Amino acid sequence: MKIDLIPAWVYWIVIACGQQLRVSGLQVDIATEKQSRSDENADRFRVAMQWQQYVDDKETAHTIAQQTKDNEYAKAYKKWEADRAIDTANANRLRGTIEAFAASGRRPGESDAAFIERIGNRLKTIGGLLAGGADMVTESLGIIERRDLEVVRLAEQIKIDRSACSKSNSPPE
Repeated sequence: MKIDLIPAWVYWIVIACGQQLRVSGLQVDIATEKQSRSDENADRFRVAMQWQQYVDDKETAHTIAQQTKDNEYAKAYKKWEADRAIDTANANRLRGTIEAFAASGRRPGESDAAFIERIGNRLKTIGGLLAGGADMVTESLGIIERRDLEVVRLAEQIKIDRSACSKSNSPPE
């Protein structure tokens, strides 16, 4: 006859309690893992929002700087156009003066008619060439000044773009 000091059902209760403790421990581990993942996601979201704000601020600063330079270029271009109009008017005035002088090359009462005719034709041709040269110089200067404005504008744009992309403008940590 076998005597059981501890009945079999007690073993089952102890095993069930042990399993219950093990399951409870696993549930706590799962809850802790969920909480840490939730905290991690919140941190990622916070960093993403900071980054987005940083990018938005950089884009805004870049846009403002670019708009300022574009406005300066537009003002300089209008001034250039006004200067070109003045230079063109001066060239036209010079052309008129030269043509008037060339036309007055034949004065009545000169002694040799053929000589005076040749001189008159030469003066007219020289006057036309001088006036055309003045027009070309005015136009050339205008083109060079306009290109200079455009180069300055592009150089400023490159400077703005480089400052926006430089390492000194590092993102927030």
